[in-house]
Amino acid sequence: MKGKDLWIELLMTFLIVTACVTILEGVLGVIFMPDTQLSFGAFFSPPLFGLLSALASLITVSKKELTIPQTIFRKILHLLMIEAMVFGINAAVGNFYEPKLCITLVLSIAVVYVTVNFVMFVSAQRSAVQFNQNLRLFQEQMLRQTNEEKKSSQ
Repeated sequence: MKGKDLWIELLMTFLIVTACVTILEGVLGVIFMPDTQLSFGAFFSPPLFGLLSALASLITVSKKELTIPQTIFRKILHLLMIEAMVFGINAAVGNFYEPKLCITLVLSIAVVYVTVNFVMFVSAQRSAVQFNQNLRLFQEQMLRQTNEEKKSSQ
């Protein structure tokens, strides 16, 4: 992946992660900490996690085509980095959670990770289908043009 495409993918990842984290924080907050009041500073948490997750996704980028095992390894490493980042940031600001919430958070982060990757896959798949359709139309047009040139030269 190169230049512009990489930046677009990072931006998409940031936006999707930010949206998912916002929803996740709301749901987990209502379930596990319904009486907690947050300041406006809490609004910076989802974009921070979105930014850090998008930057961490650079670990999955390679100049050469990766094998399936290499891709899976990098995706697992990326997920573990995100899990460590979330718990590390929370620990750094003094937020420690009971084991039940920790397990829920680990699983929720994994669900967000799968969701983000699914959305990115669907987007890439759609782009590939559109590209192939355009290529097919171009090839058909070139074939017709070649056939017309052959007929006119006879």
